[in-house]
Amino acid sequence: MIFWYINSNLNARLSFEDATVASRSRAHTQAKFKRLLKHEYHQPEIGNLFDMATGTSLPHCSVVASHIFQHKWQKELSEFTSITDIDDPCNGLLLYKPVEWAFDRAKICVEVKSGNRMTFRLLDEDLRKTLLADKACRLRDECGGGNNRTKEEENLLMTFGDLDEQPLKFPEGTVMRPSK
Repeated sequence: MIFWYINSNLNARLSFEDATVASRSRAHTQAKFKRLLKHEYHQPEIGNLFDMATGTSLPHCSVVASHIFQHKWQKELSEFTSITDIDDPCNGLLLYKPVEWAFDRAKICVEVKSGNRMTFRLLDEDLRKTLLADKACRLRDECGGGNNRTKEEENLLMTFGDLDEQPLKFPEGTVMRPSK
């Protein structure tokens, strides 16, 4: 069963088109959501953050608070989930920016396997050989932030294909888990 399954009825109402970075009007809300997730997953306020896709610590600015059930679908939240607040920490993942980019555009999803094991599933085969760090550089460049790798990205040789069927990773010692 696909985690946050998209069937034809849901797909008609919950579009993945025009996925964008949080608008300036939601920047404060996004920052608050990230602080909430950092608290729930015992992450520092500054420095590196744990990425749930790669299992590595990356610069704070490279890891984003990603809504599982997207903010733009808030009106349908109670119909499709047991969550009542879009900014509930159970509706969030701390993800490396290129993974969040793919997740928001339904190029990658998360499946729940037997025993409630959550794994990534690559849905866009065109991304299979793309290095995550290369995509991060392109995304930064599009925003005017340059296209150089960070020190932490220099040794990050993981591709989107490497994420396929890999479990979500959680910081050691945390019991918090996202909603299924």
